[in-house]
Amino acid sequence: MSLQSLPSAKLLDRHYSSHEVTLAFCKRAAIAQQLVNCLSEIFFNRALEAAQRLDTEYATSGIPRGPLHGLPVSLKDCFKVERTDATIGYTAFANQPTPEEYESEVTKILRSSGAILYCKTNVPTALMSGETYNAIYGYTSNPYNRRMSSGGSSGGESALLALKGSPLGVGTDIGIPASFCGLYSLKPSSGRFPTYGIQDSLEGQEAIRNAIGPMAKSLDGIEIWSKAVLKSEPWMKDDPDCLPIPWRDVEIPKQLCFGLLLDDGIVKPLPPVTRGLLLTKAALKASGHNVIEFRIIDDFSEEPLFLDTLKHVLYRSATAELLGQTLSKTNEPWPRGYELLAEMTCHSSTDEISANVPTTVSDLWKAQTQRTNPWPASPKYGFIYDNYTSLWNVLDYCATTLPVTRVSPDEDLKPEYRGRNELESRIWEACM
Repeated sequence: MSLQSLPSAKLLDRHYSSHEVTLAFCKRAAIAQQLVNCLSEIFFNRALEAAQRLDTEYATSGIPRGPLHGLPVSLKDCFKVERTDATIGYTAFANQPTPEEYESEVTKILRSSGAILYCKTNVPTALMSGETYNAIYGYTSNPYNRRMSSGGSSGGESALLALKGSPLGVGTDIGIPASFCGLYSLKPSSGRFPTYGIQDSLEGQEAIRNAIGPMAKSLDGIEIWSKAVLKSEPWMKDDPDCLPIPWRDVEIPKQLCFGLLLDDGIVKPLPPVTRGLLLTKAALKASGHNVIEFRIIDDFSEEPLFLDTLKHVLYRSATAELLGQTLSKTNEPWPRGYELLAEMTCHSSTDEISANVPTTVSDLWKAQTQRTNPWPASPKYGFIYDNYTSLWNVLDYCATTLPVTRVSPDEDLKPEYRGRNELESRIWEACM
């Protein structure tokens, strides 16, 4: 595997020391913070000390610590790191530093793999928004246009990576931030990577389970992180939910079939997104793959299926009530944009079970679809629609994000288009 996009190879051949690389990314992260407000915790001095110890050890033994030897890695705020908070945006969780014995399992694995941890990144309150803002750390803007969102809930991580303030990051359910900031990411099904010890806002809610995954500016970063975590055999450690599936090299068929969701029938993607999808379609067909148009419709009404509604039904069982209870501990008001959750009441387990049988979508699933959003990035406080990405949460399917193109003022002109409903009209008017 080529690692030219990461400093790993040059760390191993001693072209750079871990201390030099860590110092460079600490400085870059500090600049990113000033530009877009993406960090929640910094522990640069401790990171530099750890890097210096690693360099001394390597000079003596000549043996790398692990597959991430000397590489700085950033973490989303929900991962517990000793002597730092994991607030997930709640004022109630502030000033509660994590003891060493309660670090997240992924934190421990990264350390044992040789990674240098140096900062944590901002998240929305309770991780429950497609944008990143909270009452403690404020709003994280998109690094390509600070009037726009960096996504959520891993928006701080995506903004830091996009500004090259980190060579490799770790997020949770990371499709929206990665697509808003032009990154590669991997969202696995639950149980693929260990989630034990994460500060979670969804305790008691099992219908839509948490998933963690890597984020980077290259596919190399995604692969090296995944291999490192699975090489540690996390299923043999403290996480009972982690599945015992090691890394496997798979021979990919020469011809694959891809389903392309060009329009969910409710909100048509904006011109830059549609152009990116069509570019992807053309590239796949040119490589000999089969591409079919995929639709999500209700079997009974034959109308477009609004999966976002189903997702909220699944959340109702415990999340809204728990979120309200945690906010009340410090009299913190409900954040802007959380009105729907604030109005929710606790539903019975019967509601959850009945909602957790998405047979309609399963029956429609004939090929792998592209994970996308209707917009390249939403305006600040303007994220109001994620029906395209809810599919992956509701069905617990794995997904990946990869950059295809950027918004072009010359190519992505607003067409003469009248929204089919109020929601679609709002999105098109706000973003074009």
